[in-house]
Amino acid sequence: MADRAEAKTPSAEESPDAPVDDLEQALLDALDEHEAANEALRDYLALHRKTARATIERLLGGEHPWQVLMDEDAAGRRGGYLEVWRRFENSRRDMRRLVILWAKRKHGMSYRSMADRLGISEQMAIKLGGQAAKVYPPGGKPKGRTHSFQ
Repeated sequence: MADRAEAKTPSAEESPDAPVDDLEQALLDALDEHEAANEALRDYLALHRKTARATIERLLGGEHPWQVLMDEDAAGRRGGYLEVWRRFENSRRDMRRLVILWAKRKHGMSYRSMADRLGISEQMAIKLGGQAAKVYPPGGKPKGRTHSFQ
C-alpha cells in the first residue's frame, strides 16, 4: 500500500515542540498495561489448554461426563476468558489511540495516515485520535484517566 504519511507543516497542536510529558507517561503506562494484559491472556490460554486436555483424558478414561464437567468448571473458565480478552483488547485500543496522537503531535502526521499501518479504517483512526486528543489536550494536563479510554 502507498505510504500515506503526507508531508505538511504541523499546526500549533501538532508541533513537534508541543509538551509531551503527560503523553509520554501515558504511552509508558499503556505499554505496561498492554504487557500485563498479554501475560494474563497467555496465562489463561495455558490454563485452558491444560484443563481441556485433562477433561478429554478423563472422559476417555471412562468418567461420567456430569462429574467431569462439574469438576472442570467450563462455565467459570468462559467468564475468565472473556475478562482477560476484554482487558487485552482494551489495552490494545488504548495503545492505538496514544500512538496515533503521538504521531500527530511529534511528527505532524494526520490521524488518517496511521490507519493502514494500524490495520484499521481511516474513520476509526480519526475517531481514536480524537478520543486521545480530548484526554490529552495540547499543552495541557490530562483530562480524566491517564490512559484508559473506556
